Amino acid sequence: MAASTDTDRSIIPSLPLDCIVEILGHIQDDSMATTLLYSYLQTSRQWAKLVVPMLWRCPFRHNVSSRKSSYIIRTMVSCLADEEKRQWVDHGFIIPTNQQKPLFNYPSYIRTLDTNSLQASVSQWLKIFHNIVVPHETDKLGVAINLIGQLIIGNSRGLESLRWDHDFKYKNKVEEFRITPILPNISSYAGIETALSSLTRFETQCWDGLDEISGDILTSDINSISRYSRNIQHIEIDVYLRLSDYKPLCQAFSKLIEVQASLRTIGLSEWWDHSQMTSVYTSIQSQAHSLKSFHTNNLRYVRKLLPVFSACVNLVNLSITNFYEIEDVTSLIENIASLPPIHVKHLTANYKVHFECYQQHFSSLVQLLIRLSNQKLRSLSLGYIDSKIIETINQSCPKISFLSSHLYTEDFPHLCKNLQGMTSLEQLILVIKSCTFDDMLQLASALPVNLRHLGIRISTAPIMIGTLLKNMVISIETLDIYDKVDVGLAKIIVEFAEKSGGLRKLGIKNRDTMYDENIFTEEIGERADKVIGLIGEPSGTILRDGTILHRR
Repeated sequence: MAASTDTDRSIIPSLPLDCIVEILGHIQDDSMATTLLYSYLQTSRQWAKLVVPMLWRCPFRHNVSSRKSSYIIRTMVSCLADEEKRQWVDHGFIIPTNQQKPLFNYPSYIRTLDTNSLQASVSQWLKIFHNIVVPHETDKLGVAINLIGQLIIGNSRGLESLRWDHDFKYKNKVEEFRITPILPNISSYAGIETALSSLTRFETQCWDGLDEISGDILTSDINSISRYSRNIQHIEIDVYLRLSDYKPLCQAFSKLIEVQASLRTIGLSEWWDHSQMTSVYTSIQSQAHSLKSFHTNNLRYVRKLLPVFSACVNLVNLSITNFYEIEDVTSLIENIASLPPIHVKHLTANYKVHFECYQQHFSSLVQLLIRLSNQKLRSLSLGYIDSKIIETINQSCPKISFLSSHLYTEDFPHLCKNLQGMTSLEQLILVIKSCTFDDMLQLASALPVNLRHLGIRISTAPIMIGTLLKNMVISIETLDIYDKVDVGLAKIIVEFAEKSGGLRKLGIKNRDTMYDENIFTEEIGERADKVIGLIGEPSGTILRDGTILHRR
């Protein structure tokens, strides 16, 4: 049987080639699947022709800071023509001239490129094969990066994703250095038109005191992208500017947005002077009919963005994250009748730092956006909720089916009072900061009858989850617990599943630990098998601030 399997592995299945490529394309982003793909490289020439392009779509993804990344650069250099190798030698690099040319033109398969990964990999290559310590010889690094960049762009059949970063740390076993990031000057590369013509995703993060020279290079590169890329679907701009004049860069970003045929998602970070953002806000309105998702990081001046939200008639997802000050929008709420509606179905709002100073401002902002959504909201993910927000949800969100929020004990009465009125609510996720047994009793009796999914985290006292489950009177299909489960709670979960008619899925954080500690006794395990369809990981991820990111 084993011999038959090995034989079958070397034969391409009798499927159309495009079907095989489609199947492999769905597994290539998984690191374990990548290991599997490597195992097929030496199976046959046919498999190699299929697998090599898959592995080289984003070659630096899993190995960016490891020794392996240096071999990726070495392999690309081996693809150079003899004349190109002499150019490298003229710059002082040791390039073997008698090396056999590879069977594949590896750089031509690259579809995803980011400058940090490129710089880290070139740094490793210089260190391992040229004994050059990067922090002390950045000139050599700059030359190598531009030569590699030209090699990738010149051979490219079309990049799909491009990330242009200006924030780089070089690490070795002894020290950690912060060195000036070196942006490849792609506007000067041959083959740039072909390389950028298929671009669908562009991201840039500039956080390390962007100087005048780097600012000019970034502006030039953005203008080049605007010239050759007209079908970008996603743009992410996260820039902390310290330039004396960054109007040219703002204009470059504005043009990049305007020239796209059908932009679907955009992310902006307001770390710069908002007065310089006017042109960017105006450019977003040029995508009013295609834009589906908008994320803003460090939103401060909501008045500037409300016209943008209103103009984007097909906007579905709005995500807001605040770090520092928040504009007081109380006056806007008082005059809400004069404001145009926004067309949002899914709203996410979080606040990260100095929260107590602007708690009321954050609450007012959330209330404003909920009311402006004109009863169209289907889901809400909030980093904070209070009585006014809860009442606003009940009054203005008759179709809400998903709610996720942090909750404190003082807000339990308000939530429980309004929950039963949310008759469309099917998914509820609560990160409970503090609570009492009475709070759990109230919540158990207030859960709406149509609820299908419950996710809960009570970091201070997971035992409270048992109180909740014992007193729940509704049945649910899936239960996610983002806390450690002990033997006692495991028994209560099984008893709840038996009482309610079974669970399709139980998600528990660190489920492997759960089995190691044998929290399911033999008897409870047998009972669990009968009433719980699947025991696995929760459907959400706990972020560093305690927020649960749920995959709806």
